[in-house]
Amino acid sequence: MQTYDPSKPLFSIHVPKCAGSSFTKVLRKWFRFRIHFHYHDERRDRPPKRARMRSLLGGTKQGMCVHGHFNEERGEGVFDYYPDAEQLITILRDPFDAHVSNYFYVRRKHVSQQGTFEAGELHPIIENDWTLDDYLNHSPTSFYPLFLPEMSPSTCQDVMASKFLYVGVTERLQLAIDRLADTLGKPAVSVPTENESAWDEPVPAGARERFYADNPVATAAYDYALASNGLPPRSG
Repeated sequence: MQTYDPSKPLFSIHVPKCAGSSFTKVLRKWFRFRIHFHYHDERRDRPPKRARMRSLLGGTKQGMCVHGHFNEERGEGVFDYYPDAEQLITILRDPFDAHVSNYFYVRRKHVSQQGTFEAGELHPIIENDWTLDDYLNHSPTSFYPLFLPEMSPSTCQDVMASKFLYVGVTERLQLAIDRLADTLGKPAVSVPTENESAWDEPVPAGARERFYADNPVATAAYDYALASNGLPPRSG
């Protein structure tokens, strides 16, 4: 286990649909103006800007944080932008739940007219008017490997243990925030619940089990997060 060094930047990998809105509020409290957000502009299809490390660190002992969607497929991964990154954190959710939640999130955003774009185009869920069953058939692959360092099911534990200061679990978010506060030497924060999407279509029978079998890296990463926090293994 690494020891946090506030003289070096912290990189917070926001895997989609893993309590990112709630966690962002916590990071803002901890880092205030020393936080840089790394998000692709989906409407305009523009990549994130690089953080100005020297100005954000500013010689303080309180550290700085770069937080966002580090998408390897787009060349926007953490090591694409910051090859010397050493201190990573993330919070993971059951990968099937995250995948399904993404479908309902896109649907909800479309209904509320907030915009549902992907790389400058209308999101395929909306463009094709997919049902949940359609979505799971046309998009069966977890997005987890796009955001995490390269790994295989057999190397997952070693990669996660060597690259990350801490890996939390969304389903036990307050526990994750408490342990991360201890790791970073930050004050305890009562975590808010934000941006939850209701599931108003039935999940097809057997879909969860098929998803786990077809996405071994995502499943292994989540299993590591559970085990490293002393939590019971997932079912299914």
